[in-house]
Formats: sequence, C-alpha cells, structure tokens
Amino acid sequence: MTRKDALTLVAAALNQQPGTIAEDTPLLGLPAWDSLSMLDIIVTFDRNFKVVISPEALTKCRTAADLLNLVKNQLV
Repeated sequence: MTRKDALTLVAAALNQQPGTIAEDTPLLGLPAWDSLSMLDIIVTFDRNFKVVISPEALTKCRTAADLLNLVKNQLV
C-alpha cells in the first residue's frame, strides 16, 4: 500500500472526502480530529497494515505525514 492509499484511509477515518487530506495537513485543525476518530485510525491501520499504533504516539502526530511515518516501514 502506498502513502497515497494510506492518506485515503486516514480521510475515511476522519469522515473526509478522499483526496482532501495531504501529508502536510495539520490534524489538529480538522474538526473530526477527536478521540473517536483517533480510535478509528488505530483500528484502520491495525486492520490494513497489521500495525499497532499506540494512543500516545498518535496524539504526538501534528500532520498526516507524522501519522504515515508511524507506519512507514509498511508503505511502499
């Protein structure tokens, strides 16, 4: 799976249209960035990448690129 594919999954977890989340998108500025969405992202990446993201690591992410870098070894 590519970084672009992963961004599409992030957008879906945040209830955003595909293509609206870029790597430089600040997560804190998104209205949907809340604890429920964070849980959705954790589950999404676990199901799609078999990667466990800790809530602590996720809360440190400031941009979508930060999030993708948590799973970078699994992306092409």
